[in-house]
This record gives sequence, structure tokens and C-alpha cells, in this order.
Amino acid sequence: MLTHSGDGGAPLGAGRGFVMTAEGPTLTGFNSAYRTSSTSDTVSMNYSWWAVGE
Repeated sequence: MLTHSGDGGAPLGAGRGFVMTAEGPTLTGFNSAYRTSSTSDTVSMNYSWWAVGE
């Protein structure tokens, strides 16, 4: 489930914030944060790591 998608081979979950949220309904707060900061690849990757940590 936590596989990378077009992120240049980054570790599991990187760049998959929005999709991960859809797969994990408990990450609703993460969903809001990702939508707010989804304009940067680096930011989305950082938020994805936060979700993986959860």
C-alpha cells in the first residue's frame, strides 16, 4: 500500500500524501495539511513522511 509513485524512487510513502489519506481514513488531519501545501514536491514528501510515522 505504501509504495512510491513518480517520486524518483524515494522511500515508501514519499509523495503519496493524498492517496495515502484515501487509503487510511484516520489521517483526516493529514489530508487537510496536504491539500494546503501540495504545491511543492518537497513539502508533499515531508508530509508523507509524517503520515508514515503515524
